[in-house]
Amino acid sequence: SVSFITVFCPGPTLLLAHVTTRIRLGHPKLPDVCAAACLLGHAAAFFSNSFIVQEDNLLLVFGQMMIVVSWLSSCNGSMDRTGHLKGLIVTLSSVLVPLGLCRLAVVFRGCREEQTWCLPSSFLLHYSTTFSHIGFKLALVRLVLSCTAVLVTPQVVLWVAVRRAGVVDRFVALLLFVTSGCVCGHFCVQSLPLSILDSLYVWQHVVFPRAVLVLVVMTLVYVYYTGLLSTSIKSVSGLYIVAVAVWLVTVLVLGDGLVFAACILLAAAVAVSHLLSFNSNVSTWTKAVVCAVLSGQFFFATGHQCDLPSIRFDAAFVGLHGDQQAFVLAGALVAANMFAAQFIFTLTLPLTTCTRSPGRIADGGRASTDDLSSGGGAGTTEKQTAPAESTPAVSGDAVAAVFFYLFYFKITLIAAAAAATVLRRHLMVWKIFAPRLLYASFVTELVCVLCGIVLLLMPNVLARPVGVLDSESRKTRTL
Repeated sequence: SVSFITVFCPGPTLLLAHVTTRIRLGHPKLPDVCAAACLLGHAAAFFSNSFIVQEDNLLLVFGQMMIVVSWLSSCNGSMDRTGHLKGLIVTLSSVLVPLGLCRLAVVFRGCREEQTWCLPSSFLLHYSTTFSHIGFKLALVRLVLSCTAVLVTPQVVLWVAVRRAGVVDRFVALLLFVTSGCVCGHFCVQSLPLSILDSLYVWQHVVFPRAVLVLVVMTLVYVYYTGLLSTSIKSVSGLYIVAVAVWLVTVLVLGDGLVFAACILLAAAVAVSHLLSFNSNVSTWTKAVVCAVLSGQFFFATGHQCDLPSIRFDAAFVGLHGDQQAFVLAGALVAANMFAAQFIFTLTLPLTTCTRSPGRIADGGRASTDDLSSGGGAGTTEKQTAPAESTPAVSGDAVAAVFFYLFYFKITLIAAAAAATVLRRHLMVWKIFAPRLLYASFVTELVCVLCGIVLLLMPNVLARPVGVLDSESRKTRTL
């Protein structure tokens, strides 16, 4: 009932204003129509047991379609204007990389009982259980590659943040590197033979997972108190850091077998945000739908299905003793395992609304953005002669993107509830429709909480009107 009420508050208002603006301007765009078709098609699929069983393939098709359509809209003849090979390669890679990652993620899917033709991925098993199947040497190589991926992937994302935002705090980079090392240490301990594991003390089983949780909390607290999310310019690097920190927790609870699936998930989120940002030809509504569809597609790509046997309750014991009654923490770990894709795509959603915030020419001819955050107080001398190189900044459209993102999940929740009600006498209601309603309910409320936290951590973005930069960036418009 709460979702039914709130779905008619901000979402349709913003959507109606957006559609009427497009109609008034006389050029409704193809990505907007495709995004609406994806939403309606996904909602209609809840009324068919065949489509619900094939929801992973359905979202894969929708996600690839939205990526291609958004890319075609963003190109707008840019391939012809570049006129050189480098521009052609960059333009093509911006769409081929997300498409390739979506196709590669299919390897890590799980299977449900109704999919009789499906074979579960061997990556769903832990390394300690694969030694007898694939051999010790091959399992050891796979473990080394997994640890390398855990160590390298956060550093690559931070490098992307440096390329886009200009700077990343070195202390945060060090914390994330140590956290990655603790994740690898936990995987190495879990891959030991059972005879050695039984001889270890209890604290040796939980020391690395607890260190990961403590370091992630330290990173989030440091990001909050240093103001990395306080302004629109700093929020770009701050969101990358928060996404990487949360991603490390999801890698920990997903297990050593799904490390590559988690790496593909983070890479796809970064690649999609790079494709959709700085792009005025793709609307905020389309960007939100792309993130929502891909979050659902990568939910299945991390080995999950919308049925009760797919819930991995062993994630509740990562870093905890078996006799402890920490139900809240255990539930949070299970949620991080199940909805890792929703966590990552929700945190990277504001990055899709990045715009260019012009800098200023300071003394010495270098572009200075520090004066923007300091407000240009007394005693600062600068040459305000020409605009400097633009700096990425999260725009006020992030608020609209969050509302559209929630609107998508709430519509799917209403469709799941309506399907379970209409088909309540169906033979498979308790096996297909009722579990899908449970999943839709939980993921919608989880996304609501995550979006609320993201907006509250970015007060300047929350306070700005839609499509308007913050006061710091507005000062440079007179240049």
